[in-house]
Amino acid sequence: MLNVTSEIGTLRRVVVHTPGKEVQRMTPALRHDLLFDDILYHELARHEHEAFKRLLSVVVPPECVLDSADLLRDILLDSETRQALVESVCLLGVGPDTDRDGLKRELLDADVDTLVSWLIEGKPNPGRHRHLTQYLSEMPYQLPPIPNLMFMRDPCAVVNNGLVVGHMYYPARQREALLVRYIYRFHPLAGGGEGPRPPMWFDMLSTQALEGGDKDNLHATIEGGDVLVIRSDLVIVGVSE
Repeated sequence: MLNVTSEIGTLRRVVVHTPGKEVQRMTPALRHDLLFDDILYHELARHEHEAFKRLLSVVVPPECVLDSADLLRDILLDSETRQALVESVCLLGVGPDTDRDGLKRELLDADVDTLVSWLIEGKPNPGRHRHLTQYLSEMPYQLPPIPNLMFMRDPCAVVNNGLVVGHMYYPARQREALLVRYIYRFHPLAGGGEGPRPPMWFDMLSTQALEGGDKDNLHATIEGGDVLVIRSDLVIVGVSE
């Protein structure tokens, strides 16, 4: 179950994300949309992240360092979870000129490994890869890649035994929070599973909210990095984006 009562308490389990093709798929034209000042060197980023995971494995058992892509793959094996997540992804935001219904059918029909790849690394729009100049100057994706997912502090925050789901200010980051929301709610190693679901202290990415909940609340944004759990009865919340 989820349980974080102190930022400096004993670390028992941690979820990370190893940089993948979503980093490689950034182009000069896309880097600002994806909130980067420059294009990352994928091999170096991956090497540094592997070193980070080895360091974490000194603090907790290696089997307790969990990768988000593996957890996402596990929960998508369940047809009901896949249906709900795909519907939410298509409500949240897709590339320009994308047929949402057609995209939804493709996502539901894909095998689980392909689906995980598309959700994280991006789903290219075949019609926009014909010319190099188009590739460098447009958004050539039905689902844009989410290279910021490696910053796993931001999508959600665990406060005591419940979850604050990130509602990111920038659209480029909103799918990160949606994926992590589903991981925490449905994966047994991340707080979900057969037992009671973790309480949701703040959640603007529920199906109801995405389908048109309280419009005033749509302006409320928060990221996991804004939330510091000092002790079980004290939380500090910063104001960022």
